[in-house]
Amino acid sequence: GGIVREIAATADLRRALPWLADALGRAGGLDRLPVDERRVLLAAHLSASETADRAARTLLPLGAALAPGTPVLLLKGAALHGDLYPDASLRPLSDVDVYVPPAHAPVLRAALTTAGLASDALTAARWADYDASGGRAHRLSDLIARPVTGRGLPVEVKLDPVQVGVPLRHGERFLDGATPSPRYPGFLVPSPEAMAV
Repeated sequence: GGIVREIAATADLRRALPWLADALGRAGGLDRLPVDERRVLLAAHLSASETADRAARTLLPLGAALAPGTPVLLLKGAALHGDLYPDASLRPLSDVDVYVPPAHAPVLRAALTTAGLASDALTAARWADYDASGGRAHRLSDLIARPVTGRGLPVEVKLDPVQVGVPLRHGERFLDGATPSPRYPGFLVPSPEAMAV
């Protein structure tokens, strides 16, 4: 089998296909691939373009709904859009991960609603526990909001960026060195040091 088929068959590598298609295209190597492998790369490119559009449909209204100065940090793939990946379709997403310091969670929650995103049942119960505990609840990861209508992506809110499940005593340090996202206004991207965590 060819390298493209091997990558496509490996879940951990599959998201590299759009980047590989782009790199081979720029290097003039696509025509040297078998037709079936070119089709795999084309399908990956088309799917990733759709996902990039869905990310923008989610993040642009959410960023606009955030109160100015609310520190919401993009994590994982969305944090790489704009600098490392000028074309967002080169780094596909299945959801958008964000970190917000617990003190700013109410502002983010209001913005999620304004932007047309709603918590799933499990997340609604976790938020209720969090509210009832005065912010001391220990299930602080995987707080998911999904688009009510349209074709956006789910947003996974983390009040605990390293997912240990308890409030970090100095979690706001993940914001040290953060800069505005070049792709998604209203959001921050972590410093390279924080990204390494």
